[in-house]
Amino acid sequence: MDDGTTVDVTITDMTNPCVLFNAAQFGIGVTGNTPPEIIDKLNKEINAALADPKMKSRFADIGGEPLPGSPAGFGKLIAEETEKWGRVVRAAGMKPE
Repeated sequence: MDDGTTVDVTITDMTNPCVLFNAAQFGIGVTGNTPPEIIDKLNKEINAALADPKMKSRFADIGGEPLPGSPAGFGKLIAEETEKWGRVVRAAGMKPE
């Protein structure tokens, strides 16, 4: 019985199997000319909000997990994700339309 909640997938080539995992990630960015003291203040306040038990509970309710961090850490994550998914796109031969 197909109730519309499943998808049939046929694997035809297992010569190069791989596992890809991606989760939705959200962050807050500012323009490059934002003064460092403003960035630090925003980061401090956002991390404090993410640490609040009510905020954590709300994220959990929708299947999320807040990940407080630093601007440098977020920049590193963006660079790593861009490189990782860039390799996937290139390997698949995808081209912009």
